[in-house]
Amino acid sequence: MGTGIFNRLQADIYAGAPWQYDAPDDQIMVLHTLAVDPQAGKRGLGRAFAAFYEQYAREHGCRYLHIDTNERTEALHASNDHRCWI
Repeated sequence: MGTGIFNRLQADIYAGAPWQYDAPDDQIMVLHTLAVDPQAGKRGLGRAFAAFYEQYAREHGCRYLHIDTNERTEALHASNDHRCWI
């Protein structure tokens, strides 16, 4: 129904990004991938995964969250098609 990858590995490309908060690397949890089967949409799976991600980060000493996106995801954000992102 869905899958996700999160860890503390930050892509080098984001090293100079203008993050809202200047956070130490050891306090950042990164969500690299989140995918939910469109057939399973409208069940709250994406929101449940995000809540799990936040709790997991807290339990592992990470006070800051980064979420990687890609061009396709950014296009969905702009289209207001919220079925594929949180």
